[in-house]
Amino acid sequence: MRMSIVAKHRLFVVLVSLAIGVLAVATFWKSQNPKDDERMTFASAVDIKNRIRLEERPLTLVNLWATWCEPCKHEIPDLVSLQKKWGARGLGVFLVSMDETDQLTAAKNFLSDQGVKFQTFMRAGEVELFMQDLLPQWNGAIPLTVFFDSQGKVVDFWSGSADFAKFDAFVSDKLAK
Repeated sequence: MRMSIVAKHRLFVVLVSLAIGVLAVATFWKSQNPKDDERMTFASAVDIKNRIRLEERPLTLVNLWATWCEPCKHEIPDLVSLQKKWGARGLGVFLVSMDETDQLTAAKNFLSDQGVKFQTFMRAGEVELFMQDLLPQWNGAIPLTVFFDSQGKVVDFWSGSADFAKFDAFVSDKLAK
C-alpha cells in the first residue's frame, strides 16, 4: 500500500508532535524530580522570578537561607513539610542558599539530610545585585521568606524565622481564596 505525499506529511507532523510532547513531559518530570546532583542549581534573582512565571503556580514561597544560619536551618524541615502538604495544591517552594559557591557541597548535603526532594537553588552573582533584583526593600537579613504570585509579583514577605504553623496559616489563607 502506497501512501500519498499528503498522508506522509500528516504522519510526519503527528510523529514530530508526539516527540515534542514526550520531550515536554520528560522535561517537566525532570524539573519536578531532579537527580541528587541536579537538585541545586545556580540562579540569579531574575532566573528565579522567571522560573516562578514559567511554572504559573498561584503561590510560590522563596526562602533564602545559608548553612551558617541556625534559624535558617531550623526552618527547612517545616518548609519541606509545607511543600509536601501544599505542593499538589498549587504552592511552589524554592529554597535559595545564600552561601558562597565554595559551600555548594555543604548546602547540597544539608538539604539532602533534610529530605528535600525538589529543585533548589544557590545564589548566583553578587549578594547586593541579588537583593536588589529579588526584593529592593530587603535589608539582607536571613532567613527571608518571600511569597510571589504566578506573575512573579511579591504578595508578602517577612524577615526572620517562622515555624510550620505560620507558613501553613499564610498559605492556607492565600490558596483558599
